[in-house]
Amino acid sequence: MSKHFPAEWRSWIDENRGRGCSEREIAEILLREGFDHSLILNETGVEIPREMDSILKDQVILGRSMELRHYWLRKDWIAFGGAREIQGDGMVIYTVDDFLSEEESAGMTAIIQQDNVPSTVTRENGDEEFRTSSSAELGNSPHQLVHQLNDRIARYMGISASHSEFIQGQLYEVGQQFKTHPDYFDDLDYEDHCLNQGQRTWTFMLYLNTPEKGGETVFPDANIKVKPKTGMAVFWNNLDEFGVRNPNAMHRGMPVLAGTKVIITKWFRQFTIEPAVTKEPGELLPAYTKLGWEKFNAPTEIHEALLAVVGNSVNNIDPEFVEGGYLLGHDGKDVGGSELIEASDEVKQMVGARLKLLAEKWSGVELKLEAVYGVRRYLEGASLRMHRDRNETHIVSVIVNVDQDVDEDWYLHIDNHFYRESKVLLKPGEMIFYEGAKLSHGRPLPLKGRRYENLFVHYSPA
Repeated sequence: MSKHFPAEWRSWIDENRGRGCSEREIAEILLREGFDHSLILNETGVEIPREMDSILKDQVILGRSMELRHYWLRKDWIAFGGAREIQGDGMVIYTVDDFLSEEESAGMTAIIQQDNVPSTVTRENGDEEFRTSSSAELGNSPHQLVHQLNDRIARYMGISASHSEFIQGQLYEVGQQFKTHPDYFDDLDYEDHCLNQGQRTWTFMLYLNTPEKGGETVFPDANIKVKPKTGMAVFWNNLDEFGVRNPNAMHRGMPVLAGTKVIITKWFRQFTIEPAVTKEPGELLPAYTKLGWEKFNAPTEIHEALLAVVGNSVNNIDPEFVEGGYLLGHDGKDVGGSELIEASDEVKQMVGARLKLLAEKWSGVELKLEAVYGVRRYLEGASLRMHRDRNETHIVSVIVNVDQDVDEDWYLHIDNHFYRESKVLLKPGEMIFYEGAKLSHGRPLPLKGRRYENLFVHYSPA
């Protein structure tokens, strides 16, 4: 067993100590990395009980190299769909408009107003006016919306919910505030709050209403001020790129001067015994539009051309098999759910070129055509499991509803960038633009009718 730390670890210890990292934090990281107790004790003066070995060494930190240790803390590892980046002094925050709908915001507000108690602080500092809001602990809430929102925030951040605390609601009446404070724990509170999951990393805050006056969130050292707005999210990292507490993340909830302010807060942590990153490769793609999808009327010449393809399809129909097992027939098997009506090259070229111009205008990105699929005819009882498209080619896609013979409306279920699922009804002659590799979508309920015909077009950035 070496009696000294390797040069790269010696440098890491000195650098993080200089940045203000506590000796306890340094000692725990060194133990997780397999260094000997006595070596750690000699270096840090911290003696970690042997019974902590199994807890600390089992905590999963994906990526063993130094630059990956805090990978989920770095913005370039997480795709924040629809977020706006605000650079401050020594930190970055992000805001997202309309993360919650007005209906969801009102529902959560009612829940928090029903059940709240005076807010507390981790340790009293003698200032009775330091935090004067009320809080609602929502972990045991019977309301489905609460648990859906807790999971949606974790999915949006791309961090396992096991790396987080459950959402908490806060209510501010006129004059109430939360003076300047950090969300991370200092040395005095570290052992009580950080032994199992580490420090608080990201803070994710949601404004459920717009106060009449006041209630801003201010980062005084970073020179950032955020005005509350219904449904808007604001989130930031409380640690720097080395995983050390960032004093510039100190913030204040300014006094409400008129009306009320209602918010939700969710905190993420460094470590857990489960893998941290939850996003699939497609979810890490850039977000080109605010929500990720939008419905339009298809150009008349395209719809008429595709109707002609279907009308002349008597000798041009083939049974279809879709790899991946997500298109199912009436018996739940991945055969017999659809047929493929092949279009001529001339029609495909016209459709691909015409829709390319519209898709570029919608997405704001120069695109190249990847494929114009033939017309897919879904048959009675067919269903399409929720899925994401190919993340190499299906970046911006279009579905055109050509024709149908159905007994009940057949909805496309699709997420947006905030993981809020919608049911979209496309009637013949209507189309949807969507970021197919990034958003989960499908038709999970069986088709009630004889046929449903649509055409797919796929583009990728040029």
